[in-house]
Amino acid sequence: RDAACWGRPSAWCLAEGPLDGRVVRVTMRDRAPDAARPVRWHARNYGLLAANVAGRRAFDGDGVGTHVRRITRAEPLRLAFEVRVELPVA
Repeated sequence: RDAACWGRPSAWCLAEGPLDGRVVRVTMRDRAPDAARPVRWHARNYGLLAANVAGRRAFDGDGVGTHVRRITRAEPLRLAFEVRVELPVA
């Protein structure tokens, strides 16, 4: 459900819904080597499924538990996601 998913940290998120009379399922998994940052997921009933790796302050309220990360050539931020789409055979 989209409201229950909004901003929740998790290693994966699944969304499903109808498309041309069939139920389509989309699963996204965090595959990044940087485990220091939890992925926060966004899902909406109009089809949005997105990962947010930078919105911790907005989700945690007053900024407690947030951190600042400087991204440089020597220490880049590496993001990796697996996207799987399951569409039943007609």
